Amino acid sequence: MEYYFWESVGWTADIFFVSAYALVSRKKLDPEGAAYNSMNLIGAVLYGTYAAYKIAIPVIVLEIIWGSIAASALWKAFSMTAKALVLWEWFLTKTKIPALWKRFSRGPEKKS
Repeated sequence: MEYYFWESVGWTADIFFVSAYALVSRKKLDPEGAAYNSMNLIGAVLYGTYAAYKIAIPVIVLEIIWGSIAASALWKAFSMTAKALVLWEWFLTKTKIPALWKRFSRGPEKKS
């Protein structure tokens, strides 16, 4: 069972990388935008974790570099202008994410 868990982590990372590349290639995502770099950062973390499980040192080093580049690009994307902060605030107030987070962070509801 553990084998399948780790393989799914690796495949999920692949999906993030390939999806990010495909969306940028088709001009659906901005290569300097937060969405693209978030997908790369998530992919790097997942694939780095998978590589650590497989003890693949060259891949671990690559994913640390890849993730660092994505994280610095994300930092730039979010700190470049005040507009990014305004959009983030709008996202949190207009979506149900905070309510869902509160719901799931307190655990499953008890049935009486």
